[in-house]
Amino acid sequence: MKQKRFALQAPVLTILAAFVVSPVAGAELDHEPLARSANLSFEQVLQSALDYAPEALAAESRRAQADQYSAIASNWFSGAPTLATSYYDDNTMTSVGLKELEAGLQFSLWRPGERGDARELGNHYQQLYGAWRENLDLEIAGRLRRVIADIELAEVLVTHASDALQAKQELLALTRVLFEAGDVSQLDVIQAEALMLQQQNDLFAAEAALVDGEREYEILTGLRLLPASSFREQQSELEEIGADHALLKFVQANIDVARSRVQLVKRTAISSPTFGVGVRRERGTRLDQYTDSLGLSFSIPLGKSGTANAAVSDARREAADLDVALRRSQLLLEQSLHEAEHSLFVTRQQLEVSRQRSELAEQRLQMARSAYELGETNLLAVTVALEDSLNSHKELHELELMEQRLISEYNQSLGIMP
Repeated sequence: MKQKRFALQAPVLTILAAFVVSPVAGAELDHEPLARSANLSFEQVLQSALDYAPEALAAESRRAQADQYSAIASNWFSGAPTLATSYYDDNTMTSVGLKELEAGLQFSLWRPGERGDARELGNHYQQLYGAWRENLDLEIAGRLRRVIADIELAEVLVTHASDALQAKQELLALTRVLFEAGDVSQLDVIQAEALMLQQQNDLFAAEAALVDGEREYEILTGLRLLPASSFREQQSELEEIGADHALLKFVQANIDVARSRVQLVKRTAISSPTFGVGVRRERGTRLDQYTDSLGLSFSIPLGKSGTANAAVSDARREAADLDVALRRSQLLLEQSLHEAEHSLFVTRQQLEVSRQRSELAEQRLQMARSAYELGETNLLAVTVALEDSLNSHKELHELELMEQRLISEYNQSLGIMP
């Protein structure tokens, strides 16, 4: 009878194991789990993520842009000087020996207020660079917060799946003992085996999610290490988004640059006045002596063209678009903050209920297991109690992690660095 029972079980186990194990397990063979280091702090991880971010490649060019605009107002003239030359010779026409050679430099002059506008624009570009750097730091911190939260959740799911597998293996062992004693049927053994194999599948899925989280962490930070201690942060006492939020400061800095460009374009869209200085050497005929002279010139443009008006309107439209972007950013941040605040309130209420439910489910499982050993109930009742206990414990830990994730989202919406 026993030989026949094992003969029936072997094909079932072989087929189910091949179906459940091979797809996922094979996919994880090339991944080494990330190690934990007690010497690695979250601040070091964040700094590594900031240095490793693709956007960091633009830092040098943005800094150079700010420096170049700041240097404009330090020039004596609004543009580069122009060399002008002219030469006259009547050799091919009247041929009386007339010759004239003239050479000079022309300098573009600052219009009234133009140099001050250029200086203001340079200052705004410097502020823009600082705001861009600050906003990038906050954005990268948000990415790191999400990745670490994903890893912690995946680790909890792996732990729960592993504990559930052990519990179902113990249930299978108990069922086999009861079958040997003739207290349950072979169908209960097969059902317990199938339950255990399904749990193996859930464990593989949880491990795959952990691999995804660790790979994303490695891509984000360039590190193969995780801090030994879990990342935790306290919820900020602030309730409103201030004007010093990194994103709002960045958009506002772009607006300041755009408005300064409007003022500068108003002055530079038309030609600048020029000052010229040059020398001339000339003679009227071959019999005359050369005469050398020094010349000064000054030109003032009158009026402005339609092109100048179009340039000013383009600059104004750009500033208006950025005003819209600032308002939209404010609304999105407020929406994100309120969603995190509301979700925190709901999650904390669910946590209280989940703790009580987890305790009751554990008591129910112990009672069902004892009754099953005594033959007072069936496998289905034990299975239902086991699944309820496992799910309630899992739900409780997920809610605890969700609370921490929402705290991070709340602080992120407020623009607070971890």
